[in-house]
Amino acid sequence: VVELTQDADPAEEIHGRDLHSFCSIPRTREEIANYLGISVSNYMMKKYVTPLLENGTLRMTYPEKPRSKKQTYVITAIE
Repeated sequence: VVELTQDADPAEEIHGRDLHSFCSIPRTREEIANYLGISVSNYMMKKYVTPLLENGTLRMTYPEKPRSKKQTYVITAIE
């Protein structure tokens, strides 16, 4: 479980942790929430995953169906 500080920007805090290695394979919303120790995945999506999607750190495996039950998230390639 990753511990987050209250003062830190969520995207920067997670980005600096080992979420890169955790999401090196596609992960579901539930898997990411469990990894972060958060039980409410809607909160987790808004607070943590969406900023990482917006800054290009994560990508959806099914971008054409963002609400798909099969949706997973994976780290983008670092060049």
